Amino acid sequence: MAIAAIKCAKCGVKLGTVDNLWIQLGDKYLAQVSDVNDHPDLETRSRAMRMGEADTILKGWYVMVTKVPLKHMLINAVITNSKLQDIACSSCSALLGTRCVKSPTNHVLYDGQYIFLVKSVTIKSTVDGRRRVEPKIQHSLSWTVDTTTADADEPGSPSTSDQSSPASDQSSPIRDLSSPSRDPSSTVRDQSPPGNQSPPPRDPSPPPADQPSEPSSHQKPQTEASAPETADDTQLEFVLDSEVASAFRSVLSYFERELDKVHGDIRAVRRVGEKQRKKQDGAVQDELSKTKAELDELKEGNLRLREELVKTRQIAREAGETAKELASELSLLKGDIGQLRTDLDRRNVFQFAGRTHMKRSSLLRDGDDDSASNPPKRVAITPEFASSGGSQHSSPTASAIKRNGLLSRPARRSSGIFGETKVEDEEAKKDEEATEAKDN
Repeated sequence: MAIAAIKCAKCGVKLGTVDNLWIQLGDKYLAQVSDVNDHPDLETRSRAMRMGEADTILKGWYVMVTKVPLKHMLINAVITNSKLQDIACSSCSALLGTRCVKSPTNHVLYDGQYIFLVKSVTIKSTVDGRRRVEPKIQHSLSWTVDTTTADADEPGSPSTSDQSSPASDQSSPIRDLSSPSRDPSSTVRDQSPPGNQSPPPRDPSPPPADQPSEPSSHQKPQTEASAPETADDTQLEFVLDSEVASAFRSVLSYFERELDKVHGDIRAVRRVGEKQRKKQDGAVQDELSKTKAELDELKEGNLRLREELVKTRQIAREAGETAKELASELSLLKGDIGQLRTDLDRRNVFQFAGRTHMKRSSLLRDGDDDSASNPPKRVAITPEFASSGGSQHSSPTASAIKRNGLLSRPARRSSGIFGETKVEDEEAKKDEEATEAKDN
């Protein structure tokens, strides 16, 4: 048996090698014939898993392969319990087809079987890996059982338009469980083989009274044959009900498992969120405590500054009051000093006037004595004397006045804080001493 290489039609990545023997399903799908244990698994990526339904490709495929009556097919085949999983390319994630994960016993599918989309894969030679190889078809099957011919003469049979083809689904070759399933009774009628056609329904109205109710020769065999058919229909309906119930149970268990997973994820997210919240709360509390400590320090510093400002204002107020008091005292001292200066000037004037009077009287007495003993001499006025502005020798009175210092320039007084200087004190003392000496 020839071995072919399977490659992805989109990216060209080699998925693996399988036997070049296939089952063609319609025009779009190829199913692997060889067992998966003969060759290693293909390098594919698994996608969502779903359960096979009774009205999908699996049911029609099983009917075409086994060639058994419908009732045996429904009893032996457990289509709804086969688990299918979409497969994709491991490189570009393009949809390649479907893989049977688990199939029931006596089923046409086996575990690990691949069903490829013809347009998604390319079959090439393993010698050079470039030459395209045509797939060897072992069987060619259609998607569903063609019941147009079988139900053409049956009155009230559903048309072929009621049978929905799964090939219209471009995303997956198997229809999702969320799609509504058809009526099991209609499925039984649609897929019943031509040899087991149920007879047309009889008129249930009784015959007229004037006519004899003798059965005809052709009605008796038909009535006898309808009894087994009725039993078979009842058994088929029971089997269908059990299949539907098992399908619902499997779907319910699947949903329960998924719900448990969701609950577990929610609990995990809650735990992580709680940890994160606690961590953030701790960080926020630390930052808040640091901020509070800084605010307390700033408040304390502000209080200290306010106290210092109050003290500074008090000191400034006291300094202003002290300055005012000192200014008033200074003004009083200035007034006292001015009064003292006035009194001192008056005293100096009186003392100077008294000394001058006493000196004049003593000089007059001396002059009278001299004039009496020595008469004045006449002095001729010479040009030299006239040019010099007077006699070279001054009069005795003038010389006495000059000698006593009456015509001398008084000493300059420098005003100080108290209006007196050291020189004035010394002169006043000397004048007092001279006056006391003369009086004595």
